[in-house]
Order: sequence, then C-alpha cells, then structure tokens
Amino acid sequence: MKKDVSKQIAEASDERTPVDVLLEISKTKNREVKSALAKNPSIIWQEDQGYNTKIMEKLADQFPDEIFFSNPSFILHAILERSGYMVSVVEKVASAIRDTNALENIFLMYGEYRDVARSIVTNPNSSEDLLRSVYQKTNSNVVRLQLAICKRTPKDILRKIGNPLNSTRAILTNVAANENADAETLYLLSTKDPEIREQVALNPNTPSHVLEFLGDEKTEKIVVVRESVAFNKNCPQHILWRLGNYKEESSDRVRIAAVKNPSMARGSLIQIARFDPNEAVRKAASRAMSE
Repeated sequence: MKKDVSKQIAEASDERTPVDVLLEISKTKNREVKSALAKNPSIIWQEDQGYNTKIMEKLADQFPDEIFFSNPSFILHAILERSGYMVSVVEKVASAIRDTNALENIFLMYGEYRDVARSIVTNPNSSEDLLRSVYQKTNSNVVRLQLAICKRTPKDILRKIGNPLNSTRAILTNVAANENADAETLYLLSTKDPEIREQVALNPNTPSHVLEFLGDEKTEKIVVVRESVAFNKNCPQHILWRLGNYKEESSDRVRIAAVKNPSMARGSLIQIARFDPNEAVRKAASRAMSE
C-alpha cells in the first residue's frame, strides 16, 4: 500500500505525467497525493492540452496554499492570463487560502473581479484592513452584500454600506442583522421598512431607546418587529415587562416571546402567569419560571 502511494505521489509530482493519468490520480482520497498534485505545474497548463480545467476544479479550493505557494505555473498564468477560467481558479483559491499576505496579493492582482473580491470577503483569514480595501475598490452590490453579512467587517465600513441613501434593501437588512454593527448604524436603520426594523430589533447591539421605540405598540404597528424586541437577549427589564403585560401589549405572540426571554424578571413572570387573559401566555410564563 505504501509503495502504491509513493508511486502515485511520484506520478502526481512529475510534469511529464500525461493529463489523463493526472486526472485519474485527482480522484484519490489520499491528501498527500493530492497535495503533490496541486504543486505540479502541469495541472494548470500543458502545451498540448491547454488548461486542465477538470483537475483544477477538484483542487483549487481544497489545496489553495499548495497551488499559490508551490505551483509556479499558477502565479505565471495568474499574472499573464485574465481568462474566465483563470479568474474562476483564483476565485476558488481566494475563498480558502489561509495566508493573509497571499490574500492581499490576490486582491492586488484580481481585486477588480467581483467574484474574486466576494471570495476574499468570505475567507475567514481576511484582515480588517483588507476588507476595507475591498470596500474602497468595488462598488458592486454583490460584494457589498457579502461585506454586510461578514461578521468581521469593521464597524466604520458597516456604517457606510448601511447608509439608507445609497444601499439596497438586502444590504441594509444584513447590516441590521450584523452583530458588529454599532449603535449609530442601528439607530439609522430603525426607521426603515419592517424587514430591516425586525433585524434591528433582534440585534444585541441595538441601544435601549431604539428597542423602546420598536417595542411600543403605539409607535410600532408590525407585530413581528415587537416580537423581535421581545426575543432580544439584551432587552432591558422595563421594556420586557411592557411587552409581556396584556394591558400594554395586545399581541399574544409578543407576550409569549417576552416571557420566554431569559432576562424576564421572575416577579414579572409571576404576575403574567396569574393575570394574563390568554391561557397560552399564562402557561408559557409558568414554564419559564420552572426552567
């Protein structure tokens, strides 16, 4: 067995190995063999075959470090070629490579390509400075949506893409849901459409005065938004009490959400379990006390 693996590694490393043999080798589950294959310049290009797309599709996102650092053909073709194929290979490498400096170099070479920029944002090894550079270099809503989703996007960038005057609804909704968004950004988003307000209401960074506004039936008519305030793990006691009190909150759904919040005071639960006119709310309050 070891001899077979050694033979496969030797074939996988040899630039003279025919492409059909390399393709067969690429089907192996042995990571040592695949790692050797990823370093072979012939998996990128062979004079008589051109680009070896089938092999690269198997390896680009599995062995990005080997391809970037140890395969000279990759860098050569990445610099000289800007074909759709090379862009797709770079995109896969960018999504999975672990080295921060490599990501920065990829961005310098291919940052203008939307899908490469998006892959850089999704890569957990991208630094905050690199994410700032991505924001500054691209106006693509696809990339900015990914920045809105990314939990590592710096607060100042979230504030910029969370500006209601120049962002799409999808971007604003995801900024509102991002737990890295600061209080100022969330405040600006708290007056937008219900879907955005719902995410603001759920965000643990939302300041109490915004939660108070979104959790008041007099100022917020959408039940799901008030219910989201009730679910918020950082919702202050006085707001939770109002959301759980049938005299101030008419929706049974909202009151049930409020009593299920772990932050609801036991004294409030006792009152709700005794006096709420809805049996489901009373039972929910009683269960919350016993947990």
